[in-house]
Amino acid sequence: MAIANLFKDEGLKRIYKTSDGSLVTLELKDDFSEIIFCDSAGEKFGEFEFKELDVHAYKLTRMYTNTFKGRGLGRVALEFFKEITVSKIYTSPHDGIVRDDGSHLTECAPGFVSKMIKEGLIENPYEAM
Repeated sequence: MAIANLFKDEGLKRIYKTSDGSLVTLELKDDFSEIIFCDSAGEKFGEFEFKELDVHAYKLTRMYTNTFKGRGLGRVALEFFKEITVSKIYTSPHDGIVRDDGSHLTECAPGFVSKMIKEGLIENPYEAM
């Protein structure tokens, strides 16, 4: 399992060190709509977008991390979001339907979401919504 460890905590901005030694910054917007992923040079390489569903419930509508896949950053992004918002995270089910809000699961997202459901970081969309 790939692990990214917290290197520095600045509230809504956290720096993580990946297993290969790279420093990556995750910044949560103050309206909780997005986590931006930046490399050590400050270049954006990914994001997770969230839509508020209700008090303490958000839907993950878009996620990508480009070249930094498989380093544990998605997991720590979800942990970071849940810690700050004290909210549940939902996704759309992996059912092949293309959704207008962009929340359909593509590429490696179904596997990632399945793993995060098993770890309790994402709610099961078949049981919750």
